[in-house]
Amino acid sequence: MNSDAFVSVFARKGKLVIAASGRTRGGARLMVEPVVVLKDDGRPETLAGPLAAAFETSMTTVVPDPDWKSYRSPLPGAAGVKSTKAFFSGTKVCGVRKVPAEARVIVMPVQWLDRHNYRFVETVQEGAEILHGLVTEREIASHVIRLLGLSVADTTL
Repeated sequence: MNSDAFVSVFARKGKLVIAASGRTRGGARLMVEPVVVLKDDGRPETLAGPLAAAFETSMTTVVPDPDWKSYRSPLPGAAGVKSTKAFFSGTKVCGVRKVPAEARVIVMPVQWLDRHNYRFVETVQEGAEILHGLVTEREIASHVIRLLGLSVADTTL
């Protein structure tokens, strides 16, 4: 079991793609299945359930160290495109790191670090939001939607 969870949320062509990252025995993070694709309706409630499931997957998934030469991300197939390069073209990315032991959630913009290997910077970036205490997945989803620059639907009516 991992001590923290890392989930990536991608905004791409009117859809949100949610991918959990498991850890290899060597400590590297890899996106694991299932990858969830949702219509971006701007409602935090729509994103909250898949976020909760992705956090659980990330906390409990340990993957074998891959053969890096043949490793393929599950993202393109989930999004219906042929390549990782096509997937990332025009995509905004937000990372969410949940650290239960510290009662802390970091919602951060994620930068594309390596265009050849499609790795990301997982450090706290400028513009990150740090949430403390008991935070619901709906609250996290609201921060993700806002950080991706998407409009949050008014669900208070």
